[in-house]
Amino acid sequence: MTWMRVLLPLAVLLVTNVWLFGGVWWNRSGAPTGEISFDQCHFGGPGGHYLREEGRYFTLQIASPSVSIDMGEARARRRAQEAVVLIEQGVPAWEAYRTQRTEEGETGTPPKFISRNRLVYADSAEKAAGLKAPDPDAAGHAIMRGYVRRYDGGKGEAVFFRHASRLRIAIQSEYRALFKEMHKNRYPSGYAAPDAACTPQYRITLTFGARFEPWISSVERIGAGG
Repeated sequence: MTWMRVLLPLAVLLVTNVWLFGGVWWNRSGAPTGEISFDQCHFGGPGGHYLREEGRYFTLQIASPSVSIDMGEARARRRAQEAVVLIEQGVPAWEAYRTQRTEEGETGTPPKFISRNRLVYADSAEKAAGLKAPDPDAAGHAIMRGYVRRYDGGKGEAVFFRHASRLRIAIQSEYRALFKEMHKNRYPSGYAAPDAACTPQYRITLTFGARFEPWISSVERIGAGG
């Protein structure tokens, strides 16, 4: 019937929107599960976050140290295992990662593959309750849904790395013009040459909610040399 053809798509759209907005509300309700912040100079360059030119989203870069994990014989045979991951910002997880990369032969300042924003996967577990408590000396921390992936390390050994499932951060409409301006100033000559003499002007804060999903909770101007 004609009315059914009209009403059914509208009903599907309504249910979908209720589900999406309900998820956003639940994620942002209650106490935050984590928070990290950084300035706009952390976009671009080796190990920097990747900011899209149109200012609709950016992608986090997080360092993943190799770890030894007892996943059990049956689970260890799987290439990837779902998990929740703990991310810490700064010392001591950062210094431990730098030491590991140095011992593995990486050189440079900062060493290759080391995130300039000092975000490091610090722990993983099947459920959030199994994670270690965030280090009180860390500048920030977050819990995200992700996985632990096994790689062949040679000589019959397995090497494990942690990863977050979704690193792309959507930029809310009220911030897009500002992020477009950040991109313009950060890449005056295009992606191949980010401005090496970047002066911190904006501090971006990500808050993580009940579903361990992040959103941009604030963008504050900190001024030259802030």
